[in-house]
Amino acid sequence: MKLLFLTIVLIPFKSYALEWESGSDKTNLIELYTSESCSSCPRAERWLNKIKDDPSLYQSIVPVEYHVDYWNYLNWEDKFSDNKYTSRQRQFAQKRKTSVFTPQILQNGSLDLKYPASYPAKSKEKAPNLKIKLNQKSGKVVLEVNRTDSLLCEAVVTQGGFITKVKSGENSGKTLKHEFVVKELQTTRLKNKKCEFSFLNLDSTEGKGIALWLRSPETFEVIQATGRKLN
Repeated sequence: MKLLFLTIVLIPFKSYALEWESGSDKTNLIELYTSESCSSCPRAERWLNKIKDDPSLYQSIVPVEYHVDYWNYLNWEDKFSDNKYTSRQRQFAQKRKTSVFTPQILQNGSLDLKYPASYPAKSKEKAPNLKIKLNQKSGKVVLEVNRTDSLLCEAVVTQGGFITKVKSGENSGKTLKHEFVVKELQTTRLKNKKCEFSFLNLDSTEGKGIALWLRSPETFEVIQATGRKLN
């Protein structure tokens, strides 16, 4: 009688399901509109980059940076720029009755910050608790909140660790670093107390993060925000 031996290969199992909550204290969304072709932007980006190593990251501050394209004619094309971010900034300016400029740093969609400044602390103001479920393998993200009004839900995938050596234009000779570049942006409406997103790539590449927030469709003011690193 022959004995059959089975070899069992143990394959490490990696869970892709991530869950967290924002809590009920308001977290500040910091949005920077910037460009590699803007001579006054590097200082603002250095200010934002420092949040990467600050304990406030995703606790009291959720940082994102949009690269606009309207300075690309100045003899240097920003490879991170996208006209949709330019359009977004213009829509905000129209809502807020302000001009379009860079660098522009918005706190919660309504307050312009002047740099350098201390990072805003976690507010004592109460805000809705955002519950997040994220599946890195499928790219699916679900935001749940106990609200029934028709709010805007927005989510971005950011990436950092980028270094650009500018060879021409207003920043010629400078080395620029970017830590929170928006790579994907999605907007939807809150429905049945839930918002769902589907991203192309939620892998754990070094420097990647995700940020999500609730925004008023009338004023664009941010009601609550949250985020976390993906690595």
